[in-house]
Amino acid sequence: PGSMCQWTSDADFYIEVAQTSVIAPGDLARIKAGTVYRGEQLPSGVYQFSQPSSDFVVVEAPLTIPNPVAEIGGMTFIDVCTELTLDGTQSRDHGFRGSFTWALVPTIPEQPEPHLRQLETIIDDAMAAALPVAAQVLRIPSYTMQENTLYNFSLTVQSFWDPSLTDTTYFSVSISAAPVPPMEIFGPSTREQKVEEPLSLVSEILMDGCLENFGSGSFDYEWRACKRSEAILVQGSTLGCNTWGSGIDQTKFSGVSSRSLYVLPFGLDLLETYIFTMYGQVTVANGPSELTLSNVVSVEVEAVLGSIHVFYYGGNGFSTRRDREIVVDFSQSVDDSDPANLQATITYSYGCFKEGTTDPCFATQGNGPSDTLLVGSSCATVSDPQSGLPLTFEYRNKVYNHGLEVS
Repeated sequence: PGSMCQWTSDADFYIEVAQTSVIAPGDLARIKAGTVYRGEQLPSGVYQFSQPSSDFVVVEAPLTIPNPVAEIGGMTFIDVCTELTLDGTQSRDHGFRGSFTWALVPTIPEQPEPHLRQLETIIDDAMAAALPVAAQVLRIPSYTMQENTLYNFSLTVQSFWDPSLTDTTYFSVSISAAPVPPMEIFGPSTREQKVEEPLSLVSEILMDGCLENFGSGSFDYEWRACKRSEAILVQGSTLGCNTWGSGIDQTKFSGVSSRSLYVLPFGLDLLETYIFTMYGQVTVANGPSELTLSNVVSVEVEAVLGSIHVFYYGGNGFSTRRDREIVVDFSQSVDDSDPANLQATITYSYGCFKEGTTDPCFATQGNGPSDTLLVGSSCATVSDPQSGLPLTFEYRNKVYNHGLEVS
């Protein structure tokens, strides 16, 4: 039930199976009669349906089964009036219908057993209500948790393909006795960012929870960023930046005093992990005076390598004579994360095989003194002994210097 089919050609289509399906590895999959159009219209104008399928396939697990990764997103500092939402949808590699198990771990300070049982019942009911689909989001109603308490939750994600593969992560939430403006940074709490791409972060203060009693208010936002090694606990269990970190070029940042922060490409150091912290304030009317309430949220961003685009000059298919040089030229290849090759230079390894086989192109291909060497190197300049000018040759409309020991 709930499955969808999509044609990929005039003879092939793939089936998207709904998560509510009970299909599992080892089951047989077969197309029912009268479910797929033949694509042929009868003279009467009626389309013909398919006949009963005479073939079937066995549902199999992937050849490579990754370890699942559990992730929890949500607010880490709220008041008793605010509903707590813990979002596990950023968890990954758990397979088609991997299981999600939520649990409450010890609180600080320790709460009475009846209160803990109440929370455990809410968690169990939420997981049971979501079956057969995993409960990837957990909600704790407002006015359920106690003020001045640190609540710790765990999420265990189990692989659908291999139940022995699991991952567990923990999440802490501090409950304030005073009103707290609910605030969040949209998206996952930990993320990867390619250094050559711009980064955009958006935050928002919500007039929910205890703030609903104050009506509207005015908002102030301020972003700060630092390397993870410089981050400290800025509020409860929230890891953040109390100042701008060292070595950060703030000229590449815009919107630091608004909801939306924008970082230019190459504004982050390669392979460095950063913490971006939003300090938010809302000022509301409190009788004849004004009341300013604040909150702090953070997100972790790892600056990672992008792709290397490999370009073969002249295209990847051509013909040539046996008595002519062949130049394998990849010099136009680009490392998007390091286009100026400041971090490292691109290195290449080569192989040559007869098409459709694993046979080498050359009988003497190898590393011996008389072998045909497949080693990448720059074309060395060879001067004409008479004119003193570099000797060159043209290959596929590009001029190259002659080389002495070039493949």
